[in-house]
Amino acid sequence: MSAAMERREPDEVLAPAPSLTPEDLPAQGRRAQYFVEIGRAYAQQRNYRDTPHALLRAEHSAPQHVRNMVHVRELVGHMMRKARRDLTTGELGRLAQRVGVVA
Repeated sequence: MSAAMERREPDEVLAPAPSLTPEDLPAQGRRAQYFVEIGRAYAQQRNYRDTPHALLRAEHSAPQHVRNMVHVRELVGHMMRKARRDLTTGELGRLAQRVGVVA
């Protein structure tokens, strides 16, 4: 999935996702990475409704790991700049605070 994201092929990231079971991944960091890649793929497709949900699931799996990821900070910062005001005060806004995008 990460390789497909680096090639900017979000469809290749999302296509196998329904058949995978992230709970079967042995490490919490791997589980978190799975959801981060899903979130990045949604964002590349401009699906900003599902992006935060994927990032929140990643954060739930491995909070410190996800909060320190550059990709997550950049993505959340981008979404904060593009989001409607009502979204920036909800879950997205709280996530932005936790990853250090806003004070």
